[in-house]
Amino acid sequence: MRHNLTQTKNGRPPALAAAAVLMAVLTLALHGCSGCKKIDERDLEYASISDVQRLVARAADEKKLLILFDARPEGEYRAAHLPGARNFRPQQVDCELGTDPAISRHDHIIVYGQHSNSATAKALAKRLMAARYKNVRLFDGGVNAWKQAGLSLYASD
Repeated sequence: MRHNLTQTKNGRPPALAAAAVLMAVLTLALHGCSGCKKIDERDLEYASISDVQRLVARAADEKKLLILFDARPEGEYRAAHLPGARNFRPQQVDCELGTDPAISRHDHIIVYGQHSNSATAKALAKRLMAARYKNVRLFDGGVNAWKQAGLSLYASD
């Protein structure tokens, strides 16, 4: 059997076929595997107050278990927030940069706002999911539910 070294099976010269494959690989490496994942309201998962309470209690002993994000403005966060929470706003998540190992190393990412229907908390949860963080859930009830349950809130300087 004789091979034609000037054309591949699809009729293209080998150098052109190799260049096409290289371009496809580069495109995937630069754009296709990272970047923003499309997320909408139906993709959100929720954590109950008992889920959050249990995780907060366990997180004292298991450092990589939970990261708790308060999506409210900094002044509201400083006045009263859940134990161990960090103030983190939606605009701080850039899904084009990929995930931050300091966040992604946690088994659970819980986001909350002032109340159940907090637009800012939903936006933060969706941005984290779009950036491909795993196990992101929205605390259904937020600060209001925590306070109504008689649980401790903390203030920051």
